[in-house]
Amino acid sequence: MLTHIEINGFKSFENFTITLNPFTVILGNNASGKSNLFDAIQLLAHLANTDLHTAFKGLRGEPEYLFRELSPKHPVECMQFAVEVLLEPFVRDPWGKQVALTHTRIRYELEITRIPGDKELPRLVVTKEQAIPILAKDDTWQPVSHKLTNSFRQHFLKYTRRVPWLETETENGKRQFRIRQDNMAGRSRSGEAAEATVLSSITTAEFPHLYALREELRSWHLLQLDPMALRKPSSILTEDHLLPDGSNLAAVLYRIWMKTRDKTYPKGILADIAGALSEIIHGVVDVAVARDDAA
Repeated sequence: MLTHIEINGFKSFENFTITLNPFTVILGNNASGKSNLFDAIQLLAHLANTDLHTAFKGLRGEPEYLFRELSPKHPVECMQFAVEVLLEPFVRDPWGKQVALTHTRIRYELEITRIPGDKELPRLVVTKEQAIPILAKDDTWQPVSHKLTNSFRQHFLKYTRRVPWLETETENGKRQFRIRQDNMAGRSRSGEAAEATVLSSITTAEFPHLYALREELRSWHLLQLDPMALRKPSSILTEDHLLPDGSNLAAVLYRIWMKTRDKTYPKGILADIAGALSEIIHGVVDVAVARDDAA
């Protein structure tokens, strides 16, 4: 869960910071920066999954115009992001390896710089990337609208790490990214011309906390639900997360039902979803999903 974000040098943002509740509403006039905030979040999600060129290509506007301009003659040459997240206490990779996390509050910092490239076209490179444990004594996150119970704290808030999992260092005048494993020696990668984040390369639970951080960022996506798409049937092999237009809603509900039902609660979490809907939509009494093997 994203709990805090800082942005500087990206689009209209200069030293911007916001702390988020589990449910946050963003309001503002036209051209006040709302979409830019969502673009920044979407960019971070893409950068956890692919290279810089591909990630920036999916945003509104050309990459060189995404850097904040103090004036036409003095553009900013780098953009910085920092996010603080709360991770799930367990992570499972695509090969079925499940690992319990010993630290669930992480601060991730990223700096992207544009440098001269071939034929005067600028190149984008990662010049700083860090994943730092948030210590219990420094963790000021307290949702305004949700008081954290002792049960929640014991299950989700874990603080055992003091050393960064990932940090940027300079050795012999050259930049490098140092990755540290849990309880084992880590490794280094050159940071002189990095055109992708280190995080995007962590694809297994060999580095459990970095992998969990990557999966958290990758899960951030925007929804623009289409009423027609929401009514469509969908394959059970579709994406796990709800697609932006909601066209796989049936499959997502089916997966929730199958994973949460038991003998005591045969409808699983679908019963809770139905209860929540009934409070805001008059006439809703149940939510059900059916599998059509003949389709």
